[in-house]
Amino acid sequence: MMKTYFGRLWLSLAGLMVVLHSGPAFAQSSATDTSDTSPIIIEADDALEWNQSERYYLATGNAYVEQGSQIIEAEHIQAFYSAEEDGGDITHVTANGNVRMKDETQSARGETLDYDIKTGIYKLTGQTLEVITTDATAKANQLLEFFTLEDRMHAVGDAQITLPDGRILEADDIQIQNHEDGTVDQIDAAGNVVIIMENDRSAKADTAIYTQKAGTALLTGNVTISEGGNILNGQKAEIDFNSGISKMLASGKSRVTGIFRPASAE
Repeated sequence: MMKTYFGRLWLSLAGLMVVLHSGPAFAQSSATDTSDTSPIIIEADDALEWNQSERYYLATGNAYVEQGSQIIEAEHIQAFYSAEEDGGDITHVTANGNVRMKDETQSARGETLDYDIKTGIYKLTGQTLEVITTDATAKANQLLEFFTLEDRMHAVGDAQITLPDGRILEADDIQIQNHEDGTVDQIDAAGNVVIIMENDRSAKADTAIYTQKAGTALLTGNVTISEGGNILNGQKAEIDFNSGISKMLASGKSRVTGIFRPASAE
């Protein structure tokens, strides 16, 4: 499972208006769940600011927002709202400085957060990015981008996904498409792809498409599959993780090659 969207948490930031004044209310027409009626707790070491001329709320100094089990922490948390004639709704949330997010089943961290409520897209940036769920972990050192309306995540920069069975998928760029229930559907990886498997098995390629339900991966471009001293080389390969079978396929005029080293006799 790779549920990584924290949707209600960001909407909870609309609670800043409840704490600071009785003005704009968050748009209930949002596709994200807003049913949580738990009290919103806002804390900051330095200040809670309401800027009416520029239409934003700002919590500074170890800013902390909590609603139920959902928490966001950062040095600064800022929530922008639209003009009254446009509904006065919260439209955009940013946070920066050691951003941490968590709820009952997942947590995430980064240096900056940018969340566009209308599009449902939020971005975590920084050099040490991480999302941890109950059975999977995603890391990157440039960008973790979440498309909440599409159940999709994008990881850029030394991206790494640790799958529930312990396999590790690394690449420059990784796209994760989820099912509606939050479980992984498909992973597309590009650039310096590495798959680390059990029993000292690994695979490298330019691109890879991993299908969770089938338990298979299709690798293309400069493919190498190795186990111990045995090596397969080619331009296209299929790996079945359920059966443990790896198949190197001929592609165009390119031949497949294999190097197999028998065990040394005692």
